[in-house]
Amino acid sequence: MQNEELQRTQAELEASRARYFDLYDLAPVGYLTLSEQGLILQANLTLAKLLGVTRSALVKHPLSCFVVPEDQDINYLHFKQLFETGGPQVWEMRLARKAAAPFWTCVEATTVQDADGPSVCRAVVSDITERNRARQELLNAHRRTTAILESVSDGFNTYDREWRCTYVNPAGAKMFGKTVEELHPGIALDQVGKDALVVRGQMLHQDKSHAGIVGGHSGKEGFERCQPSGRGANPDNGTFRTRLPGWQLDRSPI
Repeated sequence: MQNEELQRTQAELEASRARYFDLYDLAPVGYLTLSEQGLILQANLTLAKLLGVTRSALVKHPLSCFVVPEDQDINYLHFKQLFETGGPQVWEMRLARKAAAPFWTCVEATTVQDADGPSVCRAVVSDITERNRARQELLNAHRRTTAILESVSDGFNTYDREWRCTYVNPAGAKMFGKTVEELHPGIALDQVGKDALVVRGQMLHQDKSHAGIVGGHSGKEGFERCQPSGRGANPDNGTFRTRLPGWQLDRSPI
């Protein structure tokens, strides 16, 4: 009986070790434990692979050894605040990879009481290189689109669900006899002028549940009309006709 009990205990221990290996060492993100001095006490294989080194090259070495010089300050400040406040910290920084270019990471860290007594830092390190690349591509696309809208002679205004202006190009502001600064900071469409309600009414008639994009097209004889159409208010020139193509946010043209 004692021999069978010992074998069962050993089998359970091996199964527990296998689960630990799968959950910790083969996780899709890096795990590490740091002392209050910033020394790496434990690290999983994923983190070692991200950095291009063996696990033994991580343990008992400062994490700062792998942080690029430009991001040393942000790492130091967040790590310091982590132990001073005891609250979780999240920050982004670049880590140096052996024989490869540095890569962007997101660090999510908390403090816990170690079994031996002192507080330690438990951190998750995620590779966010692709996320940052996609974010930069989106930013570049936004800048290109904005540059085009800033240069065209057609007015282009966007509004949220409460009909507050979220964007207006110079031509769109000029249509209402105002500057971009006067229209852009969340001004409601109702505040543009009394006849602006006509524009709003036309757009709301199209779809009451979605915000709208209002476009005005400048023709030889003023603003062209099409269906649906409406009027805008210009304090200097009275009202003008404007074309409302009937686009809605996140929807096809109607």
